[in-house]
Amino acid sequence: MKRNQRKTDTQQAEFDFFAPPVQTGGEEKFLWQVAKYLLEKHGVNMSTITVLMPNHRSCIYLRQALIDSSVQTIWSPEIITLQDWIFNQSKLSLIEPLEQLMELFAVYKEKGGEQALDEFIPTGQIMLADFSEVDRELVPAKSFFNYLEKLQSLKVYEPGAEPSEYSTQYRKFWSLFRELYFGLRERLIERGKGYTGMLYRDIAENVENLQYEGSSFYLVGFSGLNKSEETIVKTLQQKGPFEMIWDSDSYYVDDEVQEAGSFFRKYKQELKVDSGRWQNNLLSTKQSNINIIGVAKNIGQTKVLADILANKLKVSELDEKETAVIVLDEKLLNPVLAAIPAHI
Repeated sequence: MKRNQRKTDTQQAEFDFFAPPVQTGGEEKFLWQVAKYLLEKHGVNMSTITVLMPNHRSCIYLRQALIDSSVQTIWSPEIITLQDWIFNQSKLSLIEPLEQLMELFAVYKEKGGEQALDEFIPTGQIMLADFSEVDRELVPAKSFFNYLEKLQSLKVYEPGAEPSEYSTQYRKFWSLFRELYFGLRERLIERGKGYTGMLYRDIAENVENLQYEGSSFYLVGFSGLNKSEETIVKTLQQKGPFEMIWDSDSYYVDDEVQEAGSFFRKYKQELKVDSGRWQNNLLSTKQSNINIIGVAKNIGQTKVLADILANKLKVSELDEKETAVIVLDEKLLNPVLAAIPAHI
């Protein structure tokens, strides 16, 4: 009897997953709320407004929301990603990834590196990602790399024993790791270029010198900020009209146990964010249909996903923008895009 009941529940869950979504109150989308708020506050002339957003997709949708929400011609604000705004403000120009890798390899050879280019590329790409993260988070580089080298050396230290060939090469690598960071930065600055983290650090450490008087800034739709962004945002907030608009939910913001709300709780306190207007309570109140489907291997997931979109949900041009596909690993993005039928 329990086995039959279990099967019935599973069948019902599968049916619910493919059923039309339940409408609960017809709540307005976040970016359309933002668009109407900007129009109410500034009217049709928003030429002195800069809206900073997390990605290009959100910029496109906010522009569309302003068009849909206005009944007359408007002077649109500058809508730009925070990253692009930082790039525009920096005196350094952003270096292309391939050129950046070649510059790192040149420094590597200058420091006595022995690997050929094809052998160095995988390690070099990881190094560049680490260097950029160090700069974005405003880590004190000299002390950080000194501590890192000592910490790694302890892993191969054997009291009273002669260093092995492996331990010698291991320590040499971490010493070289530090030298490559400073050597690459020096080489790029001489050329007036920089990678992403360098541009972030450049603006964060010189943010007081920026000239942006006369503009009102809005930071819209972020879920978290790195240390460079926090420094920049705090300065913008201190220097002129500035407002942070968050798309948050009471379920994870008000509950201290919910890790997903940690950034929102932090910024409410540190940056005096007013969440009263923008914080919703949908996760606890809105009905959702959830189904879990077991699929073997990543390629199998992409095939099942394509079948669900085309044949179960029957996604079309009318509702494809209302459908989100969220993958756990960014390596799945290209296989997913390749598997999705051409008409979607």
